[in-house]
Amino acid sequence: MFKFKKPNQHGVWSMIVLPIAFGIAVGGFSFLHLLLYLGVLAVYFMSDQVFFYLKKRKKQKGYLYTAGIFFIVVLISFIPIVILRPETFLHIFTYDTIVTS
Repeated sequence: MFKFKKPNQHGVWSMIVLPIAFGIAVGGFSFLHLLLYLGVLAVYFMSDQVFFYLKKRKKQKGYLYTAGIFFIVVLISFIPIVILRPETFLHIFTYDTIVTS
C-alpha cells in the first residue's frame, strides 16, 4: 500500500541542512529549529513522492499514500512554529513588507 522511493538528488541535502545550520549558528538554538528541520525534510520527501507518482506511466497510489503521511508530518511540525512564532509567517501576507523592500 505504501511505497517509498529514496530521492536521488544528492545536492539537495546541502540546500536543506546549511540554511538551518547557519540560522542556528547566528541566532542560537531553539527546539523550534528541530521542528523546522523536520518540516523541511518532510516537505522534500513529500514533494519527491508526488513527483515519482506523476512521472510513472503506471500510476502507483502507494506514492500518494506516502506523500499523505509526509503531509501530516509537515502539519504537525509547522503548526507549533506558526502558533509560537507567528511573526515568522505573518510578514509574508502583509503589504507593508512588499512596498518597503
